[in-house]
Order: sequence, then structure tokens, then C-alpha cells
Amino acid sequence: GVDLAAIEEMVADPKIKLTYLGGIYGDEKDKFYRDIDIFVFPTEYVTEAQPTVIFEAQSYGRPVIGRGLGCIPTQLPDARGLVEPADEFVPQAMTWLKGFMATSEVLEKLQADEHYTFIRQRNMALSVLDGIENQIKNGSARDQ
Repeated sequence: GVDLAAIEEMVADPKIKLTYLGGIYGDEKDKFYRDIDIFVFPTEYVTEAQPTVIFEAQSYGRPVIGRGLGCIPTQLPDARGLVEPADEFVPQAMTWLKGFMATSEVLEKLQADEHYTFIRQRNMALSVLDGIENQIKNGSARDQ
């Protein structure tokens, strides 16, 4: 599993501004996404679908670091923040974190990129839904 001792060691490192919170639910989620700089998702679920939390983080412009399981690779553009399943999560996540937080300019650009990625993916999904809806409407109109 994800090495909790390694996470605790990172949290204790004064050079790294990292807070481990665990699960956040309900009304606290909105505040959580506003308050963070980067979202780390250390899932170990082998058949992870497309986790909503990744889209939520992106909608707030938060770069994501996650394990490349299930459909997660399709959610992280250009494999940015993607930790391969065979890699140890904590050391690879630290590599990404250090890169993401190299300077405030790097972090700000990544945050803007994530928000743009979310908007682009959302617009593509809405376009597909509109197409399906039109096909259903046109199909039903012909049947009458």
C-alpha cells in the first residue's frame, strides 16, 4: 500500500509544505479545493474508473498527481502528474511535487493549465451529450 510512514516523513519535512488530510466530504470539499495548491490522489484501486475528485480538482485549477490506474491516465494531460502503477507512489509523487512547486510561476501556470484542461474536457463531454440528445430527438421524430 501507500507508505503512510513515508507520507508522515514528508509532512514533517520543513522544506516541504505538505498537509495530509485524508478524505474530505460534504460542504468541506469546496473549501478544501479552494485552499489547496495541488491535489494528490494515491489510489490503489486497480480498476479505477474516472474519479470525480480528479475532475473536481481540475475545475478549481489544481494540478493532480495520481497513480496511472484504470482511466486516470486519460484525465491527466500529457501524463503530467501521472505515477505509473509499478512505481513506488511516494517517491514519484515527491518528484512531481518538487517540479510543480519549483517556483510560484510554475505552480500558477500549472493551475491555469489544469483549469483549461477541465473546461476543454467538460465542453467535449457536453458536445457529445448534445449529439446523443439530437440523435434521440431525430430518431423519435422519424418514428412518429
